[in-house]
Amino acid sequence: MPTLTRILALLAVIAAIAYGAMLALASFVEPTPHQITVEIPASKIRQTVIAPPPPPPVAAPAQED
Repeated sequence: MPTLTRILALLAVIAAIAYGAMLALASFVEPTPHQITVEIPASKIRQTVIAPPPPPPVAAPAQED
């Protein structure tokens, strides 16, 4: 049982150090906002062709027998 207690204590210390490091980074480090421009090639963009609709079908003349 002492080994289990020792490993749990070690894991708790490691977790506390990681939590403290994250808290310190969140508190003391301020991000600097800046604009990012990313050029996307035209071949990567989904291109949709906008075309006029097809003309309505023309009715065939009635055949006389």
